[in-house]
Amino acid sequence: MSVADNLKEVLAEIKAVADEHNTQVQLVAVSKRKPIEMLREAFEAGQTLFGENYVQELLEKAPQLPDAQFRFMYGPIAFTYSAATYRATRPRPSPRAPTLSPWTP
Repeated sequence: MSVADNLKEVLAEIKAVADEHNTQVQLVAVSKRKPIEMLREAFEAGQTLFGENYVQELLEKAPQLPDAQFRFMYGPIAFTYSAATYRATRPRPSPRAPTLSPWTP
């Protein structure tokens, strides 16, 4: 099954549950250790939000999908990576990316 087919199936399941509970849900596709080709296929199928666990991978992948949004998904990072991680993950306007509300704990 292709990435696009899997994505379509998962989104249908999410939509069914969200509709049942009258709420909105947004899928964060975790790109951990996945090649950029898989992310590109998911993006072309409509996925715009990706989560990455490794700073080095995030810094490699984010510039290759400039219209996608990336989130860093793991705790502490080395100081030397902090500014680059911020630049790679800050929300950027995109015609395909949905507007996200700020998360509050």
